[in-house]
Amino acid sequence: MKPINILLLVIFLVAGLNATGQSGYFNIKKFNAKGDSAAINTKAIQNAVDACYSAGGGTVVIPAGTWLTGCIVLKSNVNLHLEPGAVLLGSPDKDDYKVIVPEFESRTNDLYVNRSIIYAEKAKNISVTGTGIIDGNGKHENYSKTLPQKNRPFLARFVNCSNVTIRDVSMIESANWTCHLLGCKDVLIDGLKIKNTVRANRDGLDIDGCENITVSNCRISSMDDAIVFKATGPASVKNATVTNCVVSSHASGIKFGTETTGGYENVTISNCVIKNIPVYSGLSLMIVDGGTMKNILINNIVMDSVNIPIMIRLGNRARPYKQGVPTPPPGMVENITISNVTATNAGQTSHITGLLNKRIKNVTLSNISIQVNKEFTGTPLPYNKVPFKEADYPSGQLYGSNLPASVLYVRNVDMMNIDNIKAFIPKTDKRVPFVFDNADDVLLQNATIKKHTASSPVYLRNTNNATVVNCRINNDLPTIVEEKNCTATTLLPNPRQGIEAIKETKVLPDKTFEDINGYSSVLLEGKEIDGVKCHSLSDVSKTVELKAQKGKIFKLMILSRSDTGGDILVKINNVEYKVKVENDQWRWNVLNVHKICKKEKVKIRLSSGTNEPVCISKVVLIPQSVTD
Repeated sequence: MKPINILLLVIFLVAGLNATGQSGYFNIKKFNAKGDSAAINTKAIQNAVDACYSAGGGTVVIPAGTWLTGCIVLKSNVNLHLEPGAVLLGSPDKDDYKVIVPEFESRTNDLYVNRSIIYAEKAKNISVTGTGIIDGNGKHENYSKTLPQKNRPFLARFVNCSNVTIRDVSMIESANWTCHLLGCKDVLIDGLKIKNTVRANRDGLDIDGCENITVSNCRISSMDDAIVFKATGPASVKNATVTNCVVSSHASGIKFGTETTGGYENVTISNCVIKNIPVYSGLSLMIVDGGTMKNILINNIVMDSVNIPIMIRLGNRARPYKQGVPTPPPGMVENITISNVTATNAGQTSHITGLLNKRIKNVTLSNISIQVNKEFTGTPLPYNKVPFKEADYPSGQLYGSNLPASVLYVRNVDMMNIDNIKAFIPKTDKRVPFVFDNADDVLLQNATIKKHTASSPVYLRNTNNATVVNCRINNDLPTIVEEKNCTATTLLPNPRQGIEAIKETKVLPDKTFEDINGYSSVLLEGKEIDGVKCHSLSDVSKTVELKAQKGKIFKLMILSRSDTGGDILVKINNVEYKVKVENDQWRWNVLNVHKICKKEKVKIRLSSGTNEPVCISKVVLIPQSVTD
């Protein structure tokens, strides 16, 4: 036989083997799948996956066509490959999706979503590749409503898997989160394209409690958060990199949170473009449900048309990740570096805020350029009346649009370093560019503000050991300091300012807490401490009754204080909870109660859990939905 004939025979045999799946390729057409967008192909595609797995692994091929499907469960050593022209279309019928509650601990397990188009758990060496499309069918009328959210499936979900690769595929119009990686290790996501055009909690890429993650060269446009790091259970995000991505969103661009139980550690983000963020933040970093965020490095970021460029928040929403576990204590945020950021067409003030009794530590901003395009027409909040909102849902709009700073507002932060920041502000904005409140060890140097109003560059209050060097504004007015509230302050003037670098102003009285209105509450009468009427739990326990909403879970806000620290025991329907109080001033303490209210009133018994004096002034019941 001639050599050319032998070659043709080999090619023919290989092609035939590939088509039948005998050499590691499993074409779903050979399993009776129909790409007519009408026939449901769940069983056929799953049979192809199972055959591939049984053969020791290989590639399940989705050829050109539109393949309607329900839930497909990937298994170890299987590559799901979508060829050019292939569309894997999610069924509009929720009952076509297998209900799967992962074994891996997460808030999403029993309170959130348990349906997916692509699903894998405890699988190894799995991948989704190719230039085809997975369409979640999220624009279908069956998925148009926000609730019940459990009826809207994830597009892709990988739980407790290792060696996961997602490459080049497009994921569009998810009915819920688009791609959720929960508790996975050794993940590579490269060239992924995501596009969602419906709001209703449809995130792009959610990296949740994962380790050793690389995300690169992705294009994500999502109506909810684009790239999100989450910690919906005890597992933390560790050793993650995001690079060379372009994202846009109607919520946040790149975000840490809101679920933060396990925290985030050793994360780098570089060389990314964030654009078209009309409501919230380009960069949102937060710890609000306990957990620790540390060693975060963000570098070389371009933002355009981003409402709030930077937000960093340590809050105390204190939401447990599942029923029956204690309310988490306040978490920790430290060692955050953000550098080489250019933001144009910004709308509102960036802010970095910790808690009154738990501060953010060691934040560095360097080589930052912000151009604010939106005219400020509101009335600035007084410096001493910016709300705390320590237990509120965190977002870029946490404080509204009227912060007293035009560029950056910083509160409850230790070791804040800012070097070489430039800002271009509309001439109608008369606010001070930088405000530091209760922020110790502050260095602000080489700041240039371009504006045409007669405001000073910096306002300092309750701030110790602050150094302001070469802070230039075109009118060269001095920095304003509430002198009696600030110590060890060094201000080196711009040469044109001469010797007047500081202007002292009167001390503004501070509130240590803000009242929570609009919910069912009980004010406890008794002796006064610091002008607040209160009841001492060390003397006698107290039973109160509050209105509730039947069918909803709730949280309690307890206004309390203890000079030496102590516990409040809270008994509801014979179930006892513990609230740890470490505040020597009046503060709100949070208790999340996952029991659904069965009546319109709830009896609450409060007593001291230690021999230490604990005083309470007010108890507030706030109803919640499970997805708040």
